[in-house]
Amino acid sequence: MPVAIAVFTTIAFAVLLISFDVYEAVYDLTRQYEAWELDEIILVGISALVSLPVAFVFYMSGQNKKLKELLDQHEALAARLTETNEQLVIASEAKSEFVATMSHEIRTPLTSIKGALGLVRSDTKGVVPEEVKKLLNIAYRNTDRLAILIDDILDYSKIEAGELEYNIEPLEVASLVELAVEANEGYGQQYGTTFIIKSGLPDAMIKGDENRLMQAFSNLMSNAAKFSPPNSDVEISVARHDGRMRFSVKDFGCGIPEEFRNQIFERFSRADQSNTRTVGGTGLGLNITAEIIKEHSGTIDFQTEIDVGTTFYFELPEYTAEEQSAAC
Repeated sequence: MPVAIAVFTTIAFAVLLISFDVYEAVYDLTRQYEAWELDEIILVGISALVSLPVAFVFYMSGQNKKLKELLDQHEALAARLTETNEQLVIASEAKSEFVATMSHEIRTPLTSIKGALGLVRSDTKGVVPEEVKKLLNIAYRNTDRLAILIDDILDYSKIEAGELEYNIEPLEVASLVELAVEANEGYGQQYGTTFIIKSGLPDAMIKGDENRLMQAFSNLMSNAAKFSPPNSDVEISVARHDGRMRFSVKDFGCGIPEEFRNQIFERFSRADQSNTRTVGGTGLGLNITAEIIKEHSGTIDFQTEIDVGTTFYFELPEYTAEEQSAAC
């Protein structure tokens, strides 16, 4: 190896001398040192030619040592990163297990509390004074809110772990929309909002998980209700759009600020407006909705205008008559 380096260096040096015009180099040297004999000049040139490869070998030896030190540092860093990654995976799994356990432990007594409140407020166990019933209604609604918060946190944990399950089956579009309105009617009433079906497609079909799509509808419709003015409508519609089914939820509220629009589907995102501080929620609903739609091979987006309103919509592939016939 050293011999090869020396040969290569000698050739490179010779080429360098030629490129700078050997004749002029020697001529200038003899003029500067007129007292030198020609054999002395040749001797100096030969010495330089011999010493250059040796210097190069020493230089490369030092570079190889530095390179080895860098490789050793890289290996040590890679080992630390691997160890840190393993610790993060263990911590993430422990966190997911903790969230799932706590959600279950909280949900169980919460269900009992909600059931008991429901019995009392319905006068099943005796007539309750109106003033007391108002307090019971407040408590009952807050148990619903707490249940939604727990579900959001649990679903977020499952999404992170890739464990959110889907039961995909054929669904009637019109029935899905009607069911969503019926399921969220009571929630809308809390905010003085009425959900109205503006348009539908009676014969249209999609394939999806009914419970998960209902969850997506509930997230969009609850947001629309919370950010709508009192005694207003929220319009629910469905239409074909570029060969897909578009489901829309339109409110006539305050709109979404420009600076918040790029992060609206991110986790824990909340619009920084004065009225949002009185509105509950984890900031996970839209992120979870986006994940659900994504798992259905769909897309989600929105249109908004300040002081006019916002329309959230998601699009899913239509389950066509041809696909239905082929499945039979």
